[in-house]
Amino acid sequence: VHLLDYLGRAVAIDVTGGEWDRASADAANIERTWLALRPQVVERPHSARAVAAADAAAGAVKAAVAAHSVARVRAATARSANAVDLLENVYGG
Repeated sequence: VHLLDYLGRAVAIDVTGGEWDRASADAANIERTWLALRPQVVERPHSARAVAAADAAAGAVKAAVAAHSVARVRAATARSANAVDLLENVYGG
């Protein structure tokens, strides 16, 4: 979960610096990390809201980076940070 948080911040920094290729790689890593973690989260009680938020956030970050839109990336990474908060709550942190 902490890796998802780190990667979301990395994407935001990447695009601020105009490093779209790096942002694309980080966005792909968000998606891979989430897909690897997702089955474990789904098994946790009361995880549906966090799972839905993380599903949407991973897709939003990837789409925003593909569109090369700094504004969309900022909104998507904020959404990703909110999803991370929900995921942390699933694990009691």
